[in-house]
Amino acid sequence: MSLLKESAGSGNSVYPADRLKISYINAVPSNERGYNSMSGKAEQIVIFEKILRNTKILVEPNYIFIACGTLSALLKDLQFNKDNNSLIEGILPIGLKLLLDSLHQSSKATALIFATPATINANIFQDELFQKGIKHSRI
Repeated sequence: MSLLKESAGSGNSVYPADRLKISYINAVPSNERGYNSMSGKAEQIVIFEKILRNTKILVEPNYIFIACGTLSALLKDLQFNKDNNSLIEGILPIGLKLLLDSLHQSSKATALIFATPATINANIFQDELFQKGIKHSRI
C-alpha cells in the first residue's frame, strides 16, 4: 500500500480546507494485480476490508472517500462500512446524481457508461437510473 500525504487548500487561512489533512491511499494490493483480476467479489471484499482497516489504524481518518467505482460498488457489502457508516462514502452516488441530472435535462439524451467490469456487473448505475424513470434505451 502506498501512501502520500499533503496539505489541502490554498495557503490562505480564509479557506476551511487549509486545516484539512488529506491522505491519498492507493488501494491496489500490488502493482501486478488489481481488483478486476481477482477471483471474484469475495476476494475483492477481503482485500479491500484489510486495506481499509489498516488505513484506519495508520492514518486515523475522520472521513474516507472512495474515488473508485469498482471499490465504491463493494461498499454496501463491507463489514467495515457497516461498522463505520458515517465515516466512508463512495463516488458512485455523486456520479449517479450528475448523470441523472443530465439525463433529466433532455428527454432525448442518452448515456454511455465507461467503467470496469466489476462496476458494470454491480448494476448500480443501471438499477438506480431505471428506478428513477430513465428508460433502458437511453443507457
